[in-house]
Amino acid sequence: MMKRKYYILPFICLLIASCEGYFDQMPRTELPADKVYESYDGALRNVVVLYARLGNMDNGLNSGARFEMPSIINVGPFDLNSSSSVPREIWSRHYSFIAQANLILENLSAHRDDIDNTYASSAYDNFASDIEPSSRLEAETRFLRAYAYFNLYRYFGGVPLITSPTGPTPEYVPRSDRESMFRFLYDELDFALENSVDNNSGIAYGRVTKGAAAALLAKVKVFHASYIRRAETVGEKIGEAPESSFTKEALYKEAIDLCNDIIGDQYGTYDLMDYYPAVFTRQNDEIILSAMAEEGQGTGNSIPIGFPGPGKNGASGGKDLTSWLTLLYDIPMWEHGYSLRSVSYDYGQIDRFNETTPKPGTTSNELRNLYETTGEYT
Repeated sequence: MMKRKYYILPFICLLIASCEGYFDQMPRTELPADKVYESYDGALRNVVVLYARLGNMDNGLNSGARFEMPSIINVGPFDLNSSSSVPREIWSRHYSFIAQANLILENLSAHRDDIDNTYASSAYDNFASDIEPSSRLEAETRFLRAYAYFNLYRYFGGVPLITSPTGPTPEYVPRSDRESMFRFLYDELDFALENSVDNNSGIAYGRVTKGAAAALLAKVKVFHASYIRRAETVGEKIGEAPESSFTKEALYKEAIDLCNDIIGDQYGTYDLMDYYPAVFTRQNDEIILSAMAEEGQGTGNSIPIGFPGPGKNGASGGKDLTSWLTLLYDIPMWEHGYSLRSVSYDYGQIDRFNETTPKPGTTSNELRNLYETTGEYT
């Protein structure tokens, strides 16, 4: 028995040594992160993840907390702190988004040549542009990062500016002052404006364009000017010092110039819709940037929009509400008193919120049939 023990011990050591390399291998179904960026399409797929998180209610920026926060601030409770669920959710989701953007930007910078050299074989983008493909992707990512920081500033004031990957244990970064924050936003959005394409280039609907960059830049300047005005008026009461580098008059003028350029087709082609509700139900020339979403998610055919309901009525998993709202563009609303409730009644649709019964003589599928014959989808 003793001899067996001596034989087994070196065998176990040999086995452990041989397994070290095995456990260090990447799973065969995965690629190292840097390998993904060796092609334009691989880099684009990573950038698209940020777009997917814009309107995602589960882990995106536009969660319910963003809409709850103003109510909490205006109505109460007034005992918010770092452990309060709503501000904590806004903070953590935005910094998670920013961390992902920082990682993407680092990889885009490290693989510029690979990305540019493989653009010609892209399965997703094939439009011609004088702007390098890697710079276009960088512009989109920096725009989205700026949007996240702009949201944070409006909720929390100056926040820590983190612009590169930090690892699992980041060092302490102090809050930025207003001037530093807006200088950063202008650098980001100026780059996005210069290195994006316009909406006539062939870029996919819903992605950042020159028009989107100009519009957000104008909005940021208006907000910046309003914060300067507030500091000049009551700054001593809220601890806000006036600025020396920016003036509200110059910022307002720059915002007006940007808006006039958008209207004048300097950054693409945009036009107002004749029927306002159609802005929200179909792709159109009035939208400058749209967070793409799935049909029917989060609403039912309850009125007002926003009440939950079963899938068969257009709530999560359904499409009824999204479908028949699209029809409003083609339905002569004046014949129905400009009322969604009347449309429901006249076309045999039950209004679940108001609990009205369909118009006698109509069938429950009449509106659905009308929708399907138009061939229009949101």
